Amino acid sequence: MLLENKNAIVYGAGGAIGGAVARAFAHEGARVFLAGRSPGPVTALAGEITAKGGRAEAGHADVLDAASVEAHFAGVTARAGAVDVSFNAFGLPQRGVQGIPLAELTPDAFAAPVRDTTPEAIRAFFDARTSLGRQPTLTEVAETAASLVSDRASALTGTIVNLSCGSIVD
Repeated sequence: MLLENKNAIVYGAGGAIGGAVARAFAHEGARVFLAGRSPGPVTALAGEITAKGGRAEAGHADVLDAASVEAHFAGVTARAGAVDVSFNAFGLPQRGVQGIPLAELTPDAFAAPVRDTTPEAIRAFFDARTSLGRQPTLTEVAETAASLVSDRASALTGTIVNLSCGSIVD
C-alpha cells in the first residue's frame, strides 16, 4: 500500500475530483480527513470509504475562509498527531454570469452557455485540443495523486502537476 500509516486531508472532498482522490488515498491505506463546505456529500463519502474498510472522517472547511481552514487543520492535527498530505480539490466561482442573480441576467447571457451546444460537442472540442485526443479520467487523476503523495515521490513538495493529456492552449 502506497499510503499506509499516512494522514491525508482532502479539501473539496464532496466534488468529483476530491471524492475520487479521497477514495484512492483510502484504498492505498491512508487515513483520510474529508473537508468541504457542503456536509452532505462529504459525510456520504466518509460513510462509503468506511463501509469498504477504509478510515475516513468528515469535516467542514470553507477554503475561502482562512480561519475555517486553519481550525480544521488544527483539529485534524490534534486527533491524528500529524498531517502527511494536504490535497486541494476545490473550485472557485468563475467571473461572468456565475453569481449574478437570475433576474438580472439578460436573455442572451442566460442562454449563451447552452445555446447550440451538446455535451458531446463540448467533449469533442476539448478532446481535439489534446495530444492524446482525450481528457483524463477521474481514476487517472486520483491514482496520479496517490502516487505523488507516496514515499516514492517524497522529494516533491508544493508541486503542480499537469494532468491535461497534453492539452494545447492557444
